[in-house]
Amino acid sequence: MQTKKNMLNTAKAHIKHKQIEEALKSLNEIINLWPDYTDAHIFRIDLARSNLDASKQEEYIDNAFFTCSADVRLYHRRALHHFSASRFDCVLNDLGEALTINPSHTASLLLKARTLFQTGLLSDSLAVYKEINDRPLSYYIDKCSLLLLMNMNEEALLTVEEGLENFPENIPLITTKGTSLKNLKQHSIAIKYLESKIHDINNESIAICIALVKIFTGLGDFHEAAKALSPFIEKYPYDGRLIGAMHDLCCESGKEFYSPDLFIEYAKIKNFSKGSTIVAQNILRIFGRHEEADALMPYLQPADSLPPLPLTALLTSIKDQNKISMPLLTAAWSLLSSGNSSFDDWRRRANWGAVANKTVGEYFSKNGFTFTSSEDEEIVSFPLCEEIIQAANRGDRLILAGSHHGPVSAALAWLKRKNLKTTIIASTGTRVDDFFDQVFLTKNPENSIKHLYKKLEQGYILASSPDMTRAQGYKKYPFFNGDIKVSTLIPRLAFSASARTFWIQPVWNDRSIVINAEELPSSRDFEVESEFVDVWFAHYLKNLESHFRSASPSNFSFGKFWENWR
Repeated sequence: MQTKKNMLNTAKAHIKHKQIEEALKSLNEIINLWPDYTDAHIFRIDLARSNLDASKQEEYIDNAFFTCSADVRLYHRRALHHFSASRFDCVLNDLGEALTINPSHTASLLLKARTLFQTGLLSDSLAVYKEINDRPLSYYIDKCSLLLLMNMNEEALLTVEEGLENFPENIPLITTKGTSLKNLKQHSIAIKYLESKIHDINNESIAICIALVKIFTGLGDFHEAAKALSPFIEKYPYDGRLIGAMHDLCCESGKEFYSPDLFIEYAKIKNFSKGSTIVAQNILRIFGRHEEADALMPYLQPADSLPPLPLTALLTSIKDQNKISMPLLTAAWSLLSSGNSSFDDWRRRANWGAVANKTVGEYFSKNGFTFTSSEDEEIVSFPLCEEIIQAANRGDRLILAGSHHGPVSAALAWLKRKNLKTTIIASTGTRVDDFFDQVFLTKNPENSIKHLYKKLEQGYILASSPDMTRAQGYKKYPFFNGDIKVSTLIPRLAFSASARTFWIQPVWNDRSIVINAEELPSSRDFEVESEFVDVWFAHYLKNLESHFRSASPSNFSFGKFWENWR
C-alpha cells in the first residue's frame, strides 16, 4: 500500500500536468483513507478554487473543518472563499483565528490588509502591511496601490524601489514607479525612467508604454504621446490596451492622430462588442463623421434582456452585486466619506445605483422616453422645476445644464412629458429619441454656436452636461483635489443670447427620482464674456460638488476622474 505522502505526490503531478479529474480522484482517495490528512484537504480546496467551483470549494472546506484539527492554512482558505463572495466580516473572523494560531502568517496578513482596503479602512490596511516581514511580490504591488490611493506618493516610491530590488523586471512595479514619480511632479525623471525600461517593442512593454503616454498626455504633450505609441501600434494595431490609449489620446487632444477607420476595423474584429463600438463611435463623433457614427447605433441598442416590466418592478428586482471597481469606489469613498455610514453600506448603494441608472436609461430608451404606467409616472417628481416651465411658456431663452451622474435619462423623460421642445448638445454618444433635436459638437465648436443660437431664437430649450466633455473649446477648473475639464459652450451661448440657465439634476430618493433645479448666474450682470464664464462655472461646480457631498452614491458615475479628484 502506498503512503499518503506518495499518493499526495501523485496528485500533485496530476495538478502540474492539468489532469484535473485524475488529481481530484487521487485526492478523494487519500481523504477516504486518511480523513484528517490536512495537506490533502488543502490541495482539494485549492483545486476547486482554481476551477472557480464555489459550491465544491465550500463543500471541501466544511469537510476539512469537520475532520481536521485547527490549522492556519484552513482558516486562510476559508477566508479566501469568503473574500471572493465579498463576505468581508467572515473573512476577518477567519483571519483572526488564523493569526491567533500563527501571528506572522504572511498569506493571512496580506489577505487581512486587502480586506481592510476593500472595506475602506485604508489606515488600518496600511498598519497591517507594516507588520509583514516576509515580502512577496503581491506585498509590494498591493501596498503601492494603497499608498497611491492615499496620496502617500513618497512612501509609495520608497516601497516600489524596495520591490524592484527584489523583482527588478516586474512590469506592474516598473509602471508604479513611473506613476509615483509623476505624482511627485518629477515628470522628466519619470519619462526617462519609463523610456529606459522599454527594451523592445513587445507585448510586455505595452503597459510601460501606456504609463509613459499618460504622463505625456497629462502634460499636454500630445505629439510625444502619439510618438511613444507609434511603434507599438505598428506591431500590435488591434491590441485592446493600445486602442484604449489611442482613444483617450484623441478624446483628450481633439487631434486626429489615428484614422477613425482603425477604430471601426477594431470594432469589426471584436464583432461589434459594446465596448469596441462605443470607442469607434466616440472617435467618429469627435471628428465629425456623424453618419458613420449613427450607422453603429444598432450595435448599441439595449439588449432584450430588460424584461417588459414597469420601471417600479425593474428597480425592485435589482440584486446586490459588485459592478464598480474597488479602487474607484475607495477613491470616491476616501474623498466624500463623512463617517455617517459604513463603507459596506456605501458600496452597496453605489453598486445599486450603477445598475439602477443603467436600468432607467434602458427603460426610457426602449419606451421612447415615455412612462408605461401611471405607477411609473409617480416615480419621478420635479418640485423645483416649475420655474423652468413658466419661463418656457413665456418664451424665455433657456439652457439647462446637467451632469453625467445619476438617473439622467429621467430628466429627458420629464422634458418630453412636459412637451418642451429641446435640443440636446453632446460631444459623443448615441442619438436619443426622435422627439429631441440633437447637436454633436465636433472639431470646431464655433460652427455649432451659430446653429444653437438659432435654436434658441426658434424657442428650443438647449440641454447639455458640460462636465467630462470630449469637445474642443474646453477649460479646466480646480475641483476637489484635482481638476475637471468642462465645455464652455453653455455660458458662452448664454452670454451671447442673453439666455437664462438652470442647473438640473435628477437624484434618487430611495426608489423614486426627484429632479432638482436651480437658476444659475445671469449674463446681464457682466460686460466681459470670460468673466461671466468663470463666475458661471464657479456656481455650476459648487452645485456639482454639493451633489457629490450630499447625495447618495447611487447618484454617482464612477470613472478614472475620481482618482484625479481625490
